[in-house]
Amino acid sequence: MKKLTAIAVLVLAGAPLLADQKIDEAVAKATEQLQKGKPEEALKTLQKLVSQNPGPEAQLHLGRFQEKMGSLDDALATYAKGAEGTGPAKADALAALAGLQLRTGPAKTALATAEQAVQTQSNPNTLAALARVQARLDPVKALATADQAVAAGATAAIAHEARGVALLTQGRNDDAVAAFRKALELDPKLVRPRVGLAMALNAQKKGAEALAEARKATTEDPNLAEGHAALALAMLAENPKAWNDAIAEGQDAAFKNPKSPEIQMAVAKIFETDSRFDQAADAYKKALALDPNFAVGRAALINAQFRKGDLDGALTEALKLAADAPTSGDAQAQAGELLLRKGDFQKAITPLEKAVALLAGSAEANYYLGKAYFSTGRVKDSLAPYKRAAELAPSNLEYRSTYGLVLGMNEKYAEAAAELQKVVATPGYKDTAGFTNLGYVYRNMTPPKVTESIAAYKKALELDPKNAQAALGLGWAYSAAKMWDDCIAAYQKLIQLDPKFTGAAYTGMAWAEASKRNFEKARELLILA
Repeated sequence: MKKLTAIAVLVLAGAPLLADQKIDEAVAKATEQLQKGKPEEALKTLQKLVSQNPGPEAQLHLGRFQEKMGSLDDALATYAKGAEGTGPAKADALAALAGLQLRTGPAKTALATAEQAVQTQSNPNTLAALARVQARLDPVKALATADQAVAAGATAAIAHEARGVALLTQGRNDDAVAAFRKALELDPKLVRPRVGLAMALNAQKKGAEALAEARKATTEDPNLAEGHAALALAMLAENPKAWNDAIAEGQDAAFKNPKSPEIQMAVAKIFETDSRFDQAADAYKKALALDPNFAVGRAALINAQFRKGDLDGALTEALKLAADAPTSGDAQAQAGELLLRKGDFQKAITPLEKAVALLAGSAEANYYLGKAYFSTGRVKDSLAPYKRAAELAPSNLEYRSTYGLVLGMNEKYAEAAAELQKVVATPGYKDTAGFTNLGYVYRNMTPPKVTESIAAYKKALELDPKNAQAALGLGWAYSAAKMWDDCIAAYQKLIQLDPKFTGAAYTGMAWAEASKRNFEKARELLILA
């Protein structure tokens, strides 16, 4: 009874005020029937209403009821009839049709309907519908359209919800959370913004909060398949051991709406977390069969191909996708990443620059762009994207460690030391890279902090005795400290760790022997070098 009451409230929450008294009376009657636990009678009441008043207003009420009850095919047909009519509710019927088309198939089909809705009447509702469709096809356009929707109706919750969707597709998770919360503040009865909020919180790695919001959404609207998909992902994020519960929830979502490419994507992600790559690939293929232009789905399938070990094949497909979907930040980022993995750093720069422009909130895209610049000798240019990556993902200590190193390489030693000191002081930090980078920064300061540098390099080697880069740095640090015997021993260890450093090691040892005035030994080492 409680669930049916919630559904009744939701059906009416989005309904426009109707001038026709008979429509008002029929809707009120259907609501009362729902509250008494008689959904079949409520449906008959609305169907009778449509038979007597076949205009868009009545069709819109019936379609919303059918959609909330999970009868998506019936709702599609009802909205389509409403969209064929005339009157002030025609645009809203088109917007509702576009929204459901997006949930059940290709975005291009929904795009045509949403554009028609805006052409019929540009208002917060129709603009929001268009923005949600564009979010799957062109996130940059989606945000611009959503901003128009908010400008047209600052108190329209649906406009802020659409803005949240657009922001989320750009990786701007913090802004997306704020937009979804604003929508719920304006209309707490809406469920779709709560689903979006759960997804955005999940993207922020806030599993417990995401789980709470997803549970609320599924309680308020048990038939909303997207809510169950969000719940499945949140369950897994909060507790990776809850895989069985998560996949059950995800498959329930797919059962409730088998035509949603985004739900198939969620199911695929759940399979991936358990290394079930073949099943994940099947789900990705289902998503693409439902919407062949779903760039995120294609990117995910390519990623699955790469994870199975086919780098060359994945790269070929990624470059095709980047060309086919120039406005997809995910496609550009993936092409850039795979080019980096292939070692083609120069070629990776172009797609990664596009990815950063399209995915303003993506720490990963910024990090990869920094790596591409760095690997092509553009150390100064790499600083900005590395900094942005560290800002966007402060809990990612690898990003911050690299940023600290690059600060040092750009002679910003004080900033570099401060950043790296924070990294290595993080409770439980045991990554040799942070200490190696800190040793480098200390050694290159003016004047050099040789004692601190030696200590940092020693800690790096303690964590990873095979870290040749730390062994090389330790040799340099000992040299700076004029600790010649320790310097020679460090370089001898370096040769054992990695023969490719043999030349550098012999050169360093020669310098140490010369400093000890062992010139003949120094000469022998230089010849070897």
